[in-house]
Amino acid sequence: TVGQVTLTVKKVAALIPMSNELLEDANINTIDLIIRLVAEAFAKYEDEWAFLGKTAGEGIFQDTLVTVLDLASGKDTYAEVDFDDLLNAMSKLDESALAGAKWYMSFSVFNALRKLKYSSGTASYILQEPSAGQPATIWNLPVEFVKVMPKTSDQSQGAKKFIALANLEHMIIGDRMGMEIKISDQASVTDDDGSTGLNLFEQDMSALRAISRKDIQLTNQASAFVAIKTATS
Repeated sequence: TVGQVTLTVKKVAALIPMSNELLEDANINTIDLIIRLVAEAFAKYEDEWAFLGKTAGEGIFQDTLVTVLDLASGKDTYAEVDFDDLLNAMSKLDESALAGAKWYMSFSVFNALRKLKYSSGTASYILQEPSAGQPATIWNLPVEFVKVMPKTSDQSQGAKKFIALANLEHMIIGDRMGMEIKISDQASVTDDDGSTGLNLFEQDMSALRAISRKDIQLTNQASAFVAIKTATS
């Protein structure tokens, strides 16, 4: 059987006003630099959208159909996860999704796993010896670091999802236009305080506007995605 996934395209935008002196006098190509920074910001936004979810029902952590593994009582911080927990998460993934599945976590959570040893007082690490190189695998599945994922330094960690086991072949990213860039020196824009108007022509300024239109949806949520969640206390 097949189903239908509806993509509802949303618009993501960046608007950066700048003085024309900056554009003319800088030693580097300012526009190219700003476009690269905007692209990085859009990529971060998409990671937040795909993994954390921007609103209820979106992303791996907020889609209610995604399977959740709750850690045992008392494991209410990210650093308390162990390899048995990860193995239990794998058992919740459908076998058809294993080929292509990866672990997605922050580098700090991965480091917490790297600290685990075979027994107290020994120098033998379970996951990786200090001299071993990247990339790493856990239970034969690759590990990918995602900057926006929860970190062990976060203040509140109880009852929070912080690791994803996912086959992203089952994530649909609909992109209607790529990233459209336009520059204008004639428009009026609102400053970053949300109220002050800037007349670009009057103030000898220009503004770069970047727009992207896309949607991100999951399919086969219960089969291809597992989120690991800390205990409440």
